[in-house]
Amino acid sequence: MSTKQHVVFEFEEARFKELIVLISELCAKDPTYGSVKLNKILYFADFMAYRVLGKPITGATYFKLQEGPAPREPGWMLAEDREDIPYETAWLSQDPVDQTDEALALQMADSYHE
Repeated sequence: MSTKQHVVFEFEEARFKELIVLISELCAKDPTYGSVKLNKILYFADFMAYRVLGKPITGATYFKLQEGPAPREPGWMLAEDREDIPYETAWLSQDPVDQTDEALALQMADSYHE
């Protein structure tokens, strides 16, 4: 029985901290902003960058929590017994959405955001 090796990136702590500051500044007026929302935004930013650019912004390793994904980095949270989320899951299928469909979906999401 073979185990699949996942793509692992070097964690860039300085970029991780800068991304936290940027997200916090952008969400400063959001009354629902907290650690759970921060963790989700970090996760989606890294995984979307992996999909689009082929590498994440921070290289952080994420794991599953009941409230959603969270970074596993030292000093961030204790997570010894949690399952990592591999970057390969950035694609839900082998047939990713093309740019036209993605643009349409983003336009629809923006119209509901206002």
